[in-house]
Amino acid sequence: MDTALKNPGTRVSGLDALLRDKPSYADARQSLISAGWVPVADPNGKENVIGSDWKEICATDPKRCEVFDKLPELTSASADGQALMRFRDPDSGQVIAVHAMGMLSDYAVAGPDSRLSYMGWSKEESNPPH
Repeated sequence: MDTALKNPGTRVSGLDALLRDKPSYADARQSLISAGWVPVADPNGKENVIGSDWKEICATDPKRCEVFDKLPELTSASADGQALMRFRDPDSGQVIAVHAMGMLSDYAVAGPDSRLSYMGWSKEESNPPH
């Protein structure tokens, strides 16, 4: 692991280098987790992505909801393919938003063949609750 990323004061500033040239969300996610960042589960994620009737939909079509078991950090996704995920630095508590675009079904596909592309990250000014 990059020694700069072990220091909470420099972890956020080291993200550009850590995530450079990551073609897929799976690649970016693995890099973040390997560097010690923790996925932030969103208690409203299913409602944000599926809708207010998510409980009924998940009960009748469990496959549609399995992405939340694999990506607890999934916060929102739109019909045009934009997705937002969140990760927390456990040392500083800083939260970042990770932006992806494409097919959520490719959440585990690494490399350039993935249809879920890593688009970038941004620092969250107001950290969501744990």
